[in-house]
Amino acid sequence: MELAAAGWGWLDRSGHLRLVRGGLQLDRRLSSLIGPDTTPIDPLDRPTGLAVAICLLEGPRTDSVRGLATAAGVSTGAAHSALTELTTLGLLEDGQRRDPDLFWAVAARWSTRWYALGSGPGPGVPLSVQRLLRFGLDDAAAPGWSEVGDRVAQAYGARVAGEGPPRFYLPDQRALTWALRTWESARDDRAATAWLTVPPTKSATSDRVDLGNEFLAARPIVVALDLAADNSPRSREVLEDWKGSGRQPRVW
Repeated sequence: MELAAAGWGWLDRSGHLRLVRGGLQLDRRLSSLIGPDTTPIDPLDRPTGLAVAICLLEGPRTDSVRGLATAAGVSTGAAHSALTELTTLGLLEDGQRRDPDLFWAVAARWSTRWYALGSGPGPGVPLSVQRLLRFGLDDAAAPGWSEVGDRVAQAYGARVAGEGPPRFYLPDQRALTWALRTWESARDDRAATAWLTVPPTKSATSDRVDLGNEFLAARPIVVALDLAADNSPRSREVLEDWKGSGRQPRVW
């Protein structure tokens, strides 16, 4: 631009301000001159938005925003904002979710970092240590260790082998830190006895299901999202064949 080449500053009608004085340069856009930013806010970038979306994917538990907020474990204001923003993004229409768009939009944000244990978790963990690690075995409704992966998916009706080390979602970073201190890390992935991570939203570790295993299982929608997160051909094939479960409609 000629003005820039000449070392001049300017303010144009797009809100672009450039000031040059000695060694000082200021180059920015002034949103107050061009109106508010109209870029839609993505509620799925927030844990509260993900929690609301998961509740919507599980099917209508309530007709009220307050009831949805209670089920998702978020404030009424957060639930209302999430519904508005999901509608703006086209993932809800007339208050109803758009399948499978909402599921795959959530899956695209379902990013986790997995840690491999080389020993544990095993039986006989003292109750005091269980509380420290936040196993949550005595209250399935509250956040706690939630098993996901092939073994749980198979129990819910997905066609998978159900083999390999168990995979767990932990309720928070503190629980993960204590688990990594309690048991040693695996030398490599092949030596893993279990895989641990903290999910994108804490609500993924509540309202767990007793499938008769040592640990409680995550809800079917959480297991499905865990499968979909890597977007691999194998995962898509499993989900394509999985018709859902008795408590979970097919939304993918």
